[in-house]
Amino acid sequence: MQINEQQSKAEYIPFGKSAPLFLIKEVGLNDLNQPIQNEFYTCLLIKNGKGINNSDLTRYNFSAVQMYFYTPYQLFEFNSDNAIEGVAVQFHSDFFCLEKHGKELQCNGVLFNNAYGEPFFDLNDEDFRDIERTILALENELKLGGVALEEALLAYLKLFLVAAVRIKLKNKKVSSNTEIISPIVNKFEKLVELHFKEIHSPSKYAEMLGMSLKSLNNICSKNYKKTTLQLIQDRLIIETKRELYLTNSSVKEIAYTLGFSDIQYFNRMFKKKTSLSPGAYRKQLGIFR
Repeated sequence: MQINEQQSKAEYIPFGKSAPLFLIKEVGLNDLNQPIQNEFYTCLLIKNGKGINNSDLTRYNFSAVQMYFYTPYQLFEFNSDNAIEGVAVQFHSDFFCLEKHGKELQCNGVLFNNAYGEPFFDLNDEDFRDIERTILALENELKLGGVALEEALLAYLKLFLVAAVRIKLKNKKVSSNTEIISPIVNKFEKLVELHFKEIHSPSKYAEMLGMSLKSLNNICSKNYKKTTLQLIQDRLIIETKRELYLTNSSVKEIAYTLGFSDIQYFNRMFKKKTSLSPGAYRKQLGIFR
């Protein structure tokens, strides 16, 4: 499902391409109140409205002013009894390779592909003005066009992503100063990062932490709004997407590298999360396609 193309404010279609690789759109309730999955990295600025957000089947309360960030084929929707007003900035991996440039900007793992964090953050008045300023610069560049348009758009997009990273990290720092974070949470995340390729069993992580699986699930539910299994699978999906995009390893080889002996189970897990088989995902986005 695409966000309504009729409300596109500006878009960039390179010579020889039939579809845009970068676009900015006004969005409202009719655009967001149904499940959305597409081939773009999506940055949503919610300027007005409140209700329920579903991100990968995890439920959050949303209210303006907030920003949301989604990777290609990540499932999301916004439900509200009132109007929603927002702006979507979307880009294809052919336009900006997050795996290549996202690390230097710190957006990969902070804004996108963060299995442990919420997909959104709040903006105060100053943050909102900063984000609006960068979006306006992108819009103006798209409208002006001209020489070296793609290079100019990439430069402004990087500024936009850096501004978002700074705001999210600032908010996280303030939050950590006012909330007591359980040491178990930090230890659990470190264990998953170390062992997610070979250990998929939630009970194994509970055992390593010296607690029951029920207790670990309660901690995960409280801190992440996900079960232990969902968190492990989300981390595996992030790594699978990376392998499918950046390498030409076969799906079977990727599954084996990530600790799966049952290729069918691996395919089902991936399709459940993305609505695409691993092979179809690579055909849409893989760098070697």
